[in-house]
Amino acid sequence: MKKLLLIRHAKSDWSHRGRDDHDRPLNERGRHDAPMMARRLADKDVEPDLLLTSTARRARKTAQRFRETLELAEVPLHEDGRLYLAEPDQMLEVLRGLPGSRSCVAVFGHNPGISELVELLTGADLGDMPTCAVAIMEFDGDFAELAPGRCELVDYDFPKNRPGGEGGEAG
Repeated sequence: MKKLLLIRHAKSDWSHRGRDDHDRPLNERGRHDAPMMARRLADKDVEPDLLLTSTARRARKTAQRFRETLELAEVPLHEDGRLYLAEPDQMLEVLRGLPGSRSCVAVFGHNPGISELVELLTGADLGDMPTCAVAIMEFDGDFAELAPGRCELVDYDFPKNRPGGEGGEAG
C-alpha cells in the first residue's frame, strides 16, 4: 500500500506589498504551524521517503520545517516548478513520473489545486484546505497508475483541528 500526503503550505506573510507572490515567506503562525503539523504526522507513524515541493518560498520553507522536525535529513527534498500554483492535472503528471520504489511521498503545494487533487483522487470534498493542512491517502499500485477515485483518504488534519472538536479556516 502506497501513501500520498498532500500538504498545503503554511501561512505566509502578506505584509510586504511589493513582494512577488513566489517569494512570500512564512509568517509567525506559519513558522509555528509547520513543525506542529510535522509532529502530529510523526505521531501517526507516517514517514515520507520523498518530499516534493513547489518552488515558492512559502512551500519550500514548509517542506524544510517538516523535514527538520521529522529528522528526515537523508530523505530527498525536490523542488519542482510545475507544482507552483499547479492545477490537479499538473500535479498528477509530476506524481505519475515518480519511480515505483517510492512508498510514501509528501507534496507541498497551493490552493486551490492541492484541495482539488484530494477531491479528485478520493472523492472526499474537504473544501479549501486551510494553510498547513495535511491529507493522507493510501492506494494500491504505483504512482504511475494514480487516477481519479484511486485513493482512500485515511487521515485529514489541520492546525486548528482539535481532537473531538471542530475548527479551522481557509486562511
